[in-house]
Amino acid sequence: MSVEEVCTLQRSLRLAYAATPIPATLLLQQARAHHHPPELSVGLTALDELLGGGGLRAGEVTEVVGGAAAGKTALCLQACASALADPRATVAFVDSANAFTPTRLLPLLPHADVMTAMSALARLRCWRVHDGQSLLTLLHQLLDELASPHQEGDYARNLRLVVVDCVASLLAPLLSSASLGHSLVSGISRALRLLATRHNLVVLVTNYVVGGDEESRDVVKPALGESWGMTSATRLYVHRQASSMQSGADGTISALYYAALVKSSRQECTGDRVWFGIDGQGLAPLQDESAHHHQQQRMDYDDAAPS
Repeated sequence: MSVEEVCTLQRSLRLAYAATPIPATLLLQQARAHHHPPELSVGLTALDELLGGGGLRAGEVTEVVGGAAAGKTALCLQACASALADPRATVAFVDSANAFTPTRLLPLLPHADVMTAMSALARLRCWRVHDGQSLLTLLHQLLDELASPHQEGDYARNLRLVVVDCVASLLAPLLSSASLGHSLVSGISRALRLLATRHNLVVLVTNYVVGGDEESRDVVKPALGESWGMTSATRLYVHRQASSMQSGADGTISALYYAALVKSSRQECTGDRVWFGIDGQGLAPLQDESAHHHQQQRMDYDDAAPS
C-alpha cells in the first residue's frame, strides 16, 4: 500500500471508531421513542430484586457466568419468554452450542392458546454461530438494521432483547492466537455495548468459569480474562448445587440452584444468594422454609462465586 492509501485507511478507522458527540435533544428524542420499560423481568421476583428491583436493565450488557448445567441457558430462555410477553417485542438469540430449542421455550410463554404462543415464537430469530468472525458480522448486521429500522420492518424496530449463549465457546480460541484474535474479541465487545447503549436494548450474554489462581480467594473466575470483563455492567454468577433436590413452590421436584450478583455498576454486591429450582415451567421459586434452610447453610459449601 502507498503512503496515501495508508493515511486514507487511518482516517477511515478513526471516523469509524472515534467517539462522536450526541446532542442532548437527540438523546431525549431517542428516550421518548423507546416504548419498552427500562427493565426486563427474568421471571423470578427474588432474582429481579437481586438485579436491582426490575430485572435485566436495558442499555447495558448483563453477563451470566457459571459452570456446565448451572442454569445459564434456562435463565436466557426465561428472559426471552418475558420479552415475548409484549405482543410487539422481538428477540435475537445467538446460539453457539445448539442449546436453544423451541420446545424448551414454548412452555415458558404466558399464553393460553397454541396459536398465540406460536405467534410469539415467530417474533424470535435464532442464529447458529460457531466462530468469532461470524458473531462479529452478525452483530454489525443487527447494528445496521437498527440504524434504519423503518426500512428493515417491525423486527428491528421492536427489538427488545439480544442473547448470546455462549460467548466463551466462540472467543476463547481467539485469545490464544496473535493480536488479530484479541482485536476480534475487542470488536465483539464493542458491538455488544453499542447494541445496548445506542439502541437501549437488553443484552444478555453467558460465559463459562475457569479455575482461580492459588493466591486468590476465589475458587472460580469468569472465562476470557479481565479485558473481556469490561464488556458487562452487571455480572450474575449461577451455580447448581451438586446432588441436591428440593420441592418447588408448585410441588414439583428440581435440582437446587443459586444466583449471586458479583458485579454491578449501579449497586453494591452484598454476596446474597437467591435459591431456585428449574422445572418444565422455567425458573421455580423454592418454598420459603427450604430457601431459608439453604441460605442459612450457604457458608458450608466449598464453592465460591467469582469476583
